[in-house]
Amino acid sequence: LYSDYSLMRKDQREWDDSQMFTLGAQFLAMPVMAWLDLTWARNANPYGGAENASGFTSATSSGSNRWYYRTNLNIGYYF
Repeated sequence: LYSDYSLMRKDQREWDDSQMFTLGAQFLAMPVMAWLDLTWARNANPYGGAENASGFTSATSSGSNRWYYRTNLNIGYYF
């Protein structure tokens, strides 16, 4: 199990700070390995709140000051 919290303080007053929190686990059943990450972030690209179908966003996108959630699953077969 692991967790990580990141905070980026911006120098400009009008810019909001970026925050990201990740909670994850690694699973081993050799030769298969898997990682599962649960990530919450705000004002952090690519978690900015894209309101279009492109999926592209930035820390200044509309809605980027809200907390967003993503799940990441990686599975690898090692031989």
